[in-house]
Amino acid sequence: MARDIERPADRAHLGRLASVGLYAIQLAKASDTTVVTTGSPHNHELLKSLGAVGVFDYKSPTVVEAIKWAYPDIEAAIDCVPEHGSTKQLGPQKSLAGD
Repeated sequence: MARDIERPADRAHLGRLASVGLYAIQLAKASDTTVVTTGSPHNHELLKSLGAVGVFDYKSPTVVEAIKWAYPDIEAAIDCVPEHGSTKQLGPQKSLAGD
């Protein structure tokens, strides 16, 4: 995963439960990044077992606000299936992939 920042981000939001997203969670965790992600409630335990410390329901109408409230210092974001500026909604962090 190529990055243009010198150290691992303190927090990363990783979207979508697809093979790329699952690998990204594991790679981010291996690089000592605090991983915050979204997924369906029935996948929350899987995502936690791969290294996510915060998991949010992606269908919640307040998911962005909930993530920003719980993790206000997100520095980087990856969205494997970006839609409608999804990573930009989190704030001024560096977008590592997607939009």
